[in-house]
Amino acid sequence: MVMFKSLAYQTNQATNQAKLNDLEERIITVIKLNPRMSQKKIAEMVDETYSMVKFSTGKMKKKGIITRVGSSQKGEWIVHD
Repeated sequence: MVMFKSLAYQTNQATNQAKLNDLEERIITVIKLNPRMSQKKIAEMVDETYSMVKFSTGKMKKKGIITRVGSSQKGEWIVHD
């Protein structure tokens, strides 16, 4: 399994995305690699707890950076650039 703990995401995007913290940037990178990934799998990939990933994805959903389409098991994430 590949870990993305030190993976940096280049932010030359919209103003709201320029304010992403390191964890949020890593989550976005993982989502772009596999949009169907669950929060639990994302947590494993970015080497963080499930609770932190759930909290961060919730914040990003409120900001309109990401959305989840479909169910938690068969849905996928959409990143709004």
